[in-house]
Amino acid sequence: MLVLIGLVIGFAGLAIMVAGPWEGGGSGFQSGAVAALDDPALCATCHVMGPQFSSYIRSTHAGVATCNDCHVSHGVFAGPVSKVKAGVKHVTALLAGHIPDPIRVSAESRRLIQENCVRCHEPLVRDTAKGGGPDCLFCHRYVAHSRPYAKGR
Repeated sequence: MLVLIGLVIGFAGLAIMVAGPWEGGGSGFQSGAVAALDDPALCATCHVMGPQFSSYIRSTHAGVATCNDCHVSHGVFAGPVSKVKAGVKHVTALLAGHIPDPIRVSAESRRLIQENCVRCHEPLVRDTAKGGGPDCLFCHRYVAHSRPYAKGR
């Protein structure tokens, strides 16, 4: 039943993203519900994400990257599908009470984060990213979020 609720919410989010108003002739600037889905404050509305949001707003990425810039796929089709998939996963986990403490990055999220680091920082990481070196999180895991969010911090 919880998965069904998560799917309904996820598909509703996809419908909003697809039907949402676009400004600037497709230039990427969004308004209304679409922009709200890209606001980092939305992630913080879930009480379990409070520490992650608090560390993000103090990071070097605050104001230049949103949660979605790092944590979801990009592209006309991949972006909305990735957002819905993540939304369904998060809502289902919240409703079922299966939130790990601390929250850890899954293998799929780690792959997405790596792709997005390279997408934004490609000129700087070209050789490392293509040369089989460690992924960006190996050295920079605390750039957008501070050290593990211990209870009471």
